[in-house]
Order: sequence, then C-alpha cells, then structure tokens
Amino acid sequence: MAHGFYFPEPSVHIYGVSEYWDLNDELGCHFLASELNLDWPDKNPNISERDSALGSYQDLLNNFYKM
Repeated sequence: MAHGFYFPEPSVHIYGVSEYWDLNDELGCHFLASELNLDWPDKNPNISERDSALGSYQDLLNNFYKM
C-alpha cells in the first residue's frame, strides 16, 4: 500500500489503524521520486524532515525485498 497526502492549506490529518506502528515495518520514498511520475501541485511543500530525507522508489523496493 502506498499513500500520499496533499493539503492546499495548513491541515491536520488523522486516520485510524488496526495495528500498532512498528518502525521496522516502515518504508517510503521521496514524494518527487521520478519513478512515480506524479504531478504534485506544489514542488516545494512544507514536508517533514523524515519524508524529505527519503530516497527513490528504487531504494524503497530494494529495502522492501530485504525485509
């Protein structure tokens, strides 16, 4: 599963989950990863340090197959 959120104004996003968060099960890629070919409306959004440090989609796949 992959998800990304874009809010055109400051917002709070809350969603429920059925399991406890496990850092060892956390994967991601940078929102501007060229492999995703997404046309985000804002190329310079306010983004968390964690998400801005994420790598490419290929990095995500490499880490997924190591799990």
